[in-house]
Amino acid sequence: MKQSEFYDDEWNAQEYYEKLFENLKQENLERTVADEYSSLNLRKKGIIKRTKELYQESIDDISQYYEDNVNLQKKYYSNADSHWLTRQQEYRNKIYFKKFIMVLLFMIILSLFIYLLTI
Repeated sequence: MKQSEFYDDEWNAQEYYEKLFENLKQENLERTVADEYSSLNLRKKGIIKRTKELYQESIDDISQYYEDNVNLQKKYYSNADSHWLTRQQEYRNKIYFKKFIMVLLFMIILSLFIYLLTI
């Protein structure tokens, strides 16, 4: 019986196919993991994009509202001739100085009390 050039006595078909399928399984697993990872990233990007589109109008409205308020306040307080603004500022300054003096006196009294306790 003549052996063909493809046939070998020591050739084991089971080992050959196990090795072949092991490599295929590994490649398939790597491909599956890569596909799942890329689809997960695409889904995340899609969710972020849809969420951003959904809330973008509200965000723009809120931003515009605060920008308008800030501009209004800037315009209102840029008028240095206003008697009412001057009176409001004087009133706030008076309250601030009263509180500052009260805290200062309290600190002095507390310091003296602690000093007397240590003597």
